[in-house]
Amino acid sequence: MDLDGPERDGAYVIFGSVVHAYLEELVAKNDIAEASRVMDFIEFLANETDRRWPELVQIEFGEWVYGYPQKATLENLAGPETRKAIWNAERYFLQTERNNNGSPFITFLRRLILPRKKKN
Repeated sequence: MDLDGPERDGAYVIFGSVVHAYLEELVAKNDIAEASRVMDFIEFLANETDRRWPELVQIEFGEWVYGYPQKATLENLAGPETRKAIWNAERYFLQTERNNNGSPFITFLRRLILPRKKKN
């Protein structure tokens, strides 16, 4: 599959809609064997020589896992390249947060201390 043009968007949609939802369902049902098979497929893509596949894993999967409540479960099932994609996404978000708001710890403290705006 060529990831240039409309096919590229389709691959991101599949990952963003289907793979994420399927993994969430598997983790919720504690079906670790099937989740492991899905993670093996993601690792296969992360190791492809065509850089666009590893890029898809980094952007679409790594960023999703960073914010996923069961992140540790998926990290334990991830292969080395997939784990690297997750860590790179985490590093990116932490760096962005530092650049925009100060350190993550300071941001956390601000959320605890500062009053929240009331919604009307």
